[in-house]
Amino acid sequence: MKLALIDLRCEYLVDPLGIEELNPRLGWLINSSAKGVVQTAYRILVATSPELLLKDEGDLWDSGKIRSAQSSQIEYGGKALSPFLSCFWKVMIWDNASAVSRWSAPAKWAMGPIEQENWQGQWISYPIPSVKNSPHFRKKFSVKRKIKKATLFATAKGLYEAYLNGEKVGYDVFSPGWTDYNQRIHYNI
Repeated sequence: MKLALIDLRCEYLVDPLGIEELNPRLGWLINSSAKGVVQTAYRILVATSPELLLKDEGDLWDSGKIRSAQSSQIEYGGKALSPFLSCFWKVMIWDNASAVSRWSAPAKWAMGPIEQENWQGQWISYPIPSVKNSPHFRKKFSVKRKIKKATLFATAKGLYEAYLNGEKVGYDVFSPGWTDYNQRIHYNI
């Protein structure tokens, strides 16, 4: 019998960025060649690097064996998560025939800014408020060191498209989505 865990999700999303829940909910699906397979327990590992996860080390959280059939909406229960932290996780289960699955393929999520004081960006604005056409804003910057990882948090009071080195960033159109700008402004990552 083959027992595998697939479709790992955090807050119902696959490998999401910008999670602002302090205890995000995790979930997975069970794939088995046998009929009537039911999960009876699980173990979740969450680490700050894929390398730790490969060594079966959860420096953020090792749930230990939890007796439960629950495989969705499982709240993260480890160390406090800090803004912009990348989290890597995997899960294994036990079934009603006492079979133990292998570890799932790793999944990940990244925390968002969480609190307003963690925002460091500034609005880029047009000096004349009565512009009839949509303005284009450009921001040139140079980087002195080799980039290992970069994340863009973008929003607009209206719609935007982001480009980097002439290439469109992402696949979204009509970003960041409509909202009442007097109450909140959504952002994309």
